[in-house]
Amino acid sequence: MAPTTVRIFDMAGHLIRTSIASEDLAPGSNVTTWDGRDQDGRSVFAGTYALNPGTNRLEDRCSRHGQR
Repeated sequence: MAPTTVRIFDMAGHLIRTSIASEDLAPGSNVTTWDGRDQDGRSVFAGTYALNPGTNRLEDRCSRHGQR
């Protein structure tokens, strides 16, 4: 188990936020949450964002839905 850094990117490849999991994650499937805010604490636009969980490739995608 190890702390995991999760980087969140918009579809243009801009880094939106970097966070570190609050607990150590074991190998295999894990679930984490994102509050839909950027590094400065501002709510981001609804859309699709790519998550990079400490690797060098964008491998997981999630949708951020919310009010504008």
